[in-house]
Amino acid sequence: MLKLKIDYLHDSGFVGPVLHELIVSNPAILRRSLDKQIKPSFDFLKEFLETNEKIAAAIKRESWLLTFDLKKILKPNTFLLINEGVPHSRMSKLITLQPRVIMQHVDRMVYATERARSLGIKPTDPIYVTAITVILSMTESTWKRKVELGENQEFNDFYTNTMKLKPSAIATYPRLLLYSFDARIRPRFNVLNILASKKLLKKHKKIAWLLTQSEASFLNNYVIKYVDQVPDLMELYRGVKKIDL
Repeated sequence: MLKLKIDYLHDSGFVGPVLHELIVSNPAILRRSLDKQIKPSFDFLKEFLETNEKIAAAIKRESWLLTFDLKKILKPNTFLLINEGVPHSRMSKLITLQPRVIMQHVDRMVYATERARSLGIKPTDPIYVTAITVILSMTESTWKRKVELGENQEFNDFYTNTMKLKPSAIATYPRLLLYSFDARIRPRFNVLNILASKKLLKKHKKIAWLLTQSEASFLNNYVIKYVDQVPDLMELYRGVKKIDL
């Protein structure tokens, strides 16, 4: 059986050192069934990548594609994205360049697609896969906390009703989806709102972009810089002083 697996992998494009690297990176390949796991995984990947060369490229990037749970993880996640409306060509690119995206627990993928949909990011938008990837990059604990605390709705209400932020802005800066609402989004918006009301904020500055700036950059350029003109600005930023929006 081992020889059959080696021969199959060899015929599929894994030759010499490449085959050795594949087995070293994922020894489970030698323990999994050729007919029940490895071949079906190749067949599944071929639906999207078409050639052995492209399949080999994806597997070199993530060798666990051959041994991951095909029925419970890879297929459900892939078909979920397709059913959402992600074009076949974009799925092919995703599997080739970011295969870990389809290796998430299905409930996380469902959450990611729902989050993207609630923010108005369409599956046909070029940024959609990036947004899904960013959402999925949250740690398990962060993801669970956001679900339990209902941050989805709070984020959406604040972005849409208070900040008047358009979905296109979130699509342009998908990392906004990762930031803590109370520790980053609200304090920064409060500061920017005060600066704008006092005509201290340049009109061409995009709020979404400012929310993504590093802590040091934002603190120096939009808080410390204006504390003499707005005495309570630091307290507002630190959450000591509250304002009504």
